[in-house]
Amino acid sequence: MPALLRQRGFTLIEVMITLAIIAILAAVSAGIYTSFVANARCSEVETVAYDTMTALVQAYSETSTAPPASGFNSTQTINGQVLNYPPGVEISFSGGGTDADPFIVQGTRTNPVCPKGDGTYVLQQGQLSGTW
Repeated sequence: MPALLRQRGFTLIEVMITLAIIAILAAVSAGIYTSFVANARCSEVETVAYDTMTALVQAYSETSTAPPASGFNSTQTINGQVLNYPPGVEISFSGGGTDADPFIVQGTRTNPVCPKGDGTYVLQQGQLSGTW
């Protein structure tokens, strides 16, 4: 066979199989990516709730008084500690910090929302983990 008649390259079927494999991998990875992003949104709320609870308990242990729950916002200062939490996360708390009236911190992710439970994370003083 002369060298001029010999062809090089991929056949059409090889290219189509390669593209099909790439499309399947892209579809699977897109689904996995969206679930990771949703879990990250929820974890962000949990982290902020824990930070808030830590600051509340520390402030109560140092001053024996609970910070006011009214007017609580994303740049709240509790006993000199600034709680800077990201936009889209809303935190509120109630309680007085005592055994009879423990602190309860509630956190929600507003935009975009967290898909766990009803979207509100509740952490009570003395608990290791909250509930959705």
